[in-house]
Amino acid sequence: MEGQKTTNTSSNTYIDSLKNRASWPGLSILSINSMENLVYVPIQYNTHITGLVFIINNKNQRVETGYLSEISSTVVTQKGNYLKMQSPLTHPEVIMTNFYRYKLNDFTGKIMAYAITNKFLWEMGYSSGTNIYKKKIVNFSSTYQAPIIRFNNKIITSPFDSVAKSITPGCKAYFLVTYWQDMEASISSTYLGETCNNQCEKTMAIAKDTLLHYTTFCSGAGR
Repeated sequence: MEGQKTTNTSSNTYIDSLKNRASWPGLSILSINSMENLVYVPIQYNTHITGLVFIINNKNQRVETGYLSEISSTVVTQKGNYLKMQSPLTHPEVIMTNFYRYKLNDFTGKIMAYAITNKFLWEMGYSSGTNIYKKKIVNFSSTYQAPIIRFNNKIITSPFDSVAKSITPGCKAYFLVTYWQDMEASISSTYLGETCNNQCEKTMAIAKDTLLHYTTFCSGAGR
């Protein structure tokens, strides 16, 4: 975490707040497999269940990846229906470990991941242990050429072809894209905006009110 403060000075205050809000006595270490352990540190950040997740290589004891996780017991389907887990969420460290074991069983809800610098990484939605969607942020420039997108063994038509023509030359457009795990293997997206500075990008940040907060993240610069 201190290393992230060195390279991303604009996030120093946020990283310090994570360290101060972390419940270090509640730290848990669980085995994912013979090669990796998961370390989970609870954090009181908002009304969702939040915690720091670190994946440790058992051979050299190095941190392979680390991020802030946010778990909610409510998820929205592609048809706009709200699904909620019947029993209250307990033991988030077990949920996160089972996520890496691909054994979420009867979990209904969503898991979101944010970099230690408070930059959105991904979101996964589940219904009774079955993955129903995944989200990530994609970007492209005015010179964008539509790739062949394969999902669930199907070829999907890119939804961004027409938008690429209107992007300011030298800039990038950002979208929050949802890949739905349905029979049609469909995609939906939300436009986040443009940036014309190579050090800046459009993203989302975790917030205390649990609402979506779209923001601009600039590495190595103050806000």
